[in-house]
Amino acid sequence: MSFGQTSSVCAVVVTYNRPEKLAKTLQLLLGQTYSLQKIIVIDNASDERTKDLLSHFKSRSEIVEVHYLLENRGGSGGFHEGMRLAMESGEDWVWIMDDDAYPTPDCLYKLVMASADAPVRVAVQVDQLGQKYGIYRWDNAVKALPVDDNQLYQPIDLFAFVGPCFRREVVVAVGLPRADFFICADDWEYSLRIKGKGFSAVAVTNAIIHHNYGETSRVVERFSRKSVRDGQPAWKQYYAARNEIEILRSSNSDSLVKAKYARNLLVKWLRITIGEIVFEANLSKIKYRMKGIFDGLIGKMGKIK
Repeated sequence: MSFGQTSSVCAVVVTYNRPEKLAKTLQLLLGQTYSLQKIIVIDNASDERTKDLLSHFKSRSEIVEVHYLLENRGGSGGFHEGMRLAMESGEDWVWIMDDDAYPTPDCLYKLVMASADAPVRVAVQVDQLGQKYGIYRWDNAVKALPVDDNQLYQPIDLFAFVGPCFRREVVVAVGLPRADFFICADDWEYSLRIKGKGFSAVAVTNAIIHHNYGETSRVVERFSRKSVRDGQPAWKQYYAARNEIEILRSSNSDSLVKAKYARNLLVKWLRITIGEIVFEANLSKIKYRMKGIFDGLIGKMGKIK
């Protein structure tokens, strides 16, 4: 560790066929003002361009460690494997993100050196419009919270896997993210497990990660409000719906709480579906969502073929 650093940190990055974005993420991690002890990259069976890039970074820095998966296990499978390896490595903190997350140089410093007691500390995301987002509360549904810049440590319940930093004891107590989600809602499920174990989480509102949605993103203006929408392929709606059903099925909450969550899911899906019918020409998302709901109800998990 560098002079003045009190804790060791291992970063975990999951990547799949985005070498240009991955290169920027790794450069920013290597340039953090609070030095990392290790960077574990989980490659989800990417093509040769990604492998060549990772070979370059491995030769450039001894802290970069790459693990190549034989098949694409999705974000959830990648984070499961990466956090498992991070725990074996033994650092005090684990800092995880996708390959399109661009932390500012002092992001990790602000997370680790925060005076908050919370063992889970989350960076705030900034989109292409400069809007801050990415923190949530749980009220039998995921509720987005506005980032309060006047509150340095903002209590939260849920977060995305774009820059959360976990103390080691949290992962020991809670376990690893569920690999069988493949993609979507694995971060919600993990957040709720952390909350259920009694650990607190805060957003460190001056710790910033610029999140690049990518080439499929677009700026949408509806009712005089602009936002950046991630133009995800329709098939991802399958995993989003199925995995939210699985969160409901696997919850230890009482029947009344589950009923409220189920109601909120139905309202959410109805609202989204109406929006797709009104604003989008391609309605295939609805088909995938219905299939995901069905498979969620029967408990079919894993990657679909």
